[in-house]
Amino acid sequence: MTTPTSLSTDLLRRRGYEVAFVQTYIRIPGRRVGFYRDLFGLFDLLGIGADTLAVQTTSADNISARVRKIETSPLLETVQRAGWRIEVHGWEKDSTGHWQLRCVDLTDQPVDWSRIQKAGRRSKARPAIQTHLF
Repeated sequence: MTTPTSLSTDLLRRRGYEVAFVQTYIRIPGRRVGFYRDLFGLFDLLGIGADTLAVQTTSADNISARVRKIETSPLLETVQRAGWRIEVHGWEKDSTGHWQLRCVDLTDQPVDWSRIQKAGRRSKARPAIQTHLF
């Protein structure tokens, strides 16, 4: 199966990068399910070559959400100071069925501290708990 992550991995290798999948699978105890956690909560892939490239991969429809996630992270400035390049790769099929990349480069994105949320704070209120289910 072709996934955005596999498409970006292939692209980076063609560009001469050594690529590492930097998500961690977190298993939920007692269940057969889990979830993936991105490197620093931001990146799926890390490419090492002439420079270091951190990539968040997604479908083209979700690019703006991934860009917003990176732009509002307090770690953005730290990653930039480390000299890493930052890209969001959004993939979609064109009318002929071929995969097309939409790439957003956030390497020189200025940090907007007014949009950054404090760690541990939720942006949405928790839903009310139903006390009478039966």
